[in-house]
Amino acid sequence: MFDTLRETPDLVVYNANYRTRGAITSLDPAEVEKTLRISAYAGFLVGQAAAKRMLPRGTGSIFFTGASAS
Repeated sequence: MFDTLRETPDLVVYNANYRTRGAITSLDPAEVEKTLRISAYAGFLVGQAAAKRMLPRGTGSIFFTGASAS
């Protein structure tokens, strides 16, 4: 994900969001899964990739905003 960057970023911001709304009894399971993949799992992947680049340098910040499940 960050392999094309020449330098390690000082700051990475994950600000993706996707929601499905409605009564729990009527929610489409595929839409709930999409919500979790975008809001939570993708945030994890971005954070993990950023941390792998930042940790060897010893500095950096990763912000998660707008992703309620993250």
